[in-house]
Amino acid sequence: MPIVAKNLQRAVELYLACAYPDGVPASVQGKAGPVMALEAEALAPVELFERSEGGGEGSYVLRLGQPMYPFMKLVIDPVPEQGTVSPTSYLLRADAHDRHLHAPAGSPDAAWLASVRVSNRDLVEKIEAAWAKAGLPTFKEYLRAKLAARRAKKEGGGDKVARGQGGRGTGERIAARKAELGERLVILGHHYQCDEVVGFVDVLGDSFQLAREAAKLTRAEYVVFCGVYFMAESADVLTGDHQKVILPDLDAGCSMADMAKIDDVQRAWGVINEACADIDGFKLVPITYINSSAAIKAFVGEHGGTVCTSSNCEKILAWAMDQKPKAQGLQSLGLSRKVLFFPDQHLGRNTAYKMSWPLESMVVWDYTQPRGGLSDEEIRKATFILWKGCCSVHQVFRAEHVDQARAKWPGVRVIVHPECCFEVVQKADLSGSTDLIGKTIAASPAGSKWAVGTEINMVRRLAKLHPDKQIELLGECECLCPTMARVDPARLLWVLDNLAERQVVNQVVVGEDVKRWARVSLQRMLDITK
Repeated sequence: MPIVAKNLQRAVELYLACAYPDGVPASVQGKAGPVMALEAEALAPVELFERSEGGGEGSYVLRLGQPMYPFMKLVIDPVPEQGTVSPTSYLLRADAHDRHLHAPAGSPDAAWLASVRVSNRDLVEKIEAAWAKAGLPTFKEYLRAKLAARRAKKEGGGDKVARGQGGRGTGERIAARKAELGERLVILGHHYQCDEVVGFVDVLGDSFQLAREAAKLTRAEYVVFCGVYFMAESADVLTGDHQKVILPDLDAGCSMADMAKIDDVQRAWGVINEACADIDGFKLVPITYINSSAAIKAFVGEHGGTVCTSSNCEKILAWAMDQKPKAQGLQSLGLSRKVLFFPDQHLGRNTAYKMSWPLESMVVWDYTQPRGGLSDEEIRKATFILWKGCCSVHQVFRAEHVDQARAKWPGVRVIVHPECCFEVVQKADLSGSTDLIGKTIAASPAGSKWAVGTEINMVRRLAKLHPDKQIELLGECECLCPTMARVDPARLLWVLDNLAERQVVNQVVVGEDVKRWARVSLQRMLDITK
């Protein structure tokens, strides 16, 4: 195969770093090993690869999989104009290879397949972003360049508004539309948005800050949320009936939120209550991370629980456990009060452990297994029942990345988001929400060094804001939130252009029944943490 080995090796290395943050299985190492053993300047032989079923006659495949699904693959395609792969002419893409799979609606296989597809979708975006960052040619970047060139030609060299290409003049047009809409418009933006979008937001913050700000909005007619779907849902719940919440791209979802479906949560609720029915004074308190659907927030509100964020999780868990002091925590294993925490197991585990609850007080509810994969005895003994969910971005960070950072940058301090796994958080110097990360680095002295374990857009922004400090991304893989990245200047401009014409597009509307109880859970959070 006429492609230089060192380029293929880099592509495989980044794929494996993104797909297998907890270590590459032996079976996958067996497939990748022959590639990694090649001389750097050699040409990779065709015998190492499968032929692609869908990529064309000149395409080649390495089936490297991912933990939930072994059929995902790395594909090397020819550039369409060339027809064959050459050392200087080829395109990389990650292929989930799951389009042909089907399962009956409502079956256990359907739930599993849905979770696999979400995981695959996010991983494909992450791998291809890592390749692009490393300067490797990807099919997606090729298409973006083609679309931008076609639009530029059509417009006579004017504004380019293809996705991902804000284009000359787009910023000026967004600013003009904002001025035209005036106080009728408020733009909210999450820290993980790109700088080209952040420059136009009225309020920038983490999920808690944005929920709190949304609850204060009364005058704006339009609330444009530059974030992901669950954030826009929360804004719709907390704003008034006269206000319209808009998400620039309705496909900007959250894989973590998708891991907690209302049917699965209801089943878990029934099983846990049944297992603990004879415990005197038993009470199960549901706590959902704000990274969840409005339906999940409504369930929590209706069943006496509340919402938490990474900023206030400790306060919320203290409330859920009837504000038991830390000293009593160790004595409370197996007592009548339990917390069902979803969808992110890592935030729940890291926060409870920080509050002096031992790991033995926690079990993981695997929503893909009957009865969560737990016995009644395990449920009864646990104090915290943690949903088996995670963030696809923060799962990338590994404990060895902390060791590598300290070896590479002597004197560096490591700060990570609590969605990272327990081992990473324990090795880090500090952990906290995006707001805490930003404030901590801002308050540190000039010359300080930081390795930051969170989404790449925020890390880059911090480095620009604090040039007197050394701020690096923890680890080597490009930790881009692929769904957050769907909101770009072109989509924002499209929304504002329509609003200027009194056309509301991409409005996020939560049904009244769901909204009523979701508002209860969100307001309860705001009341607890005031």
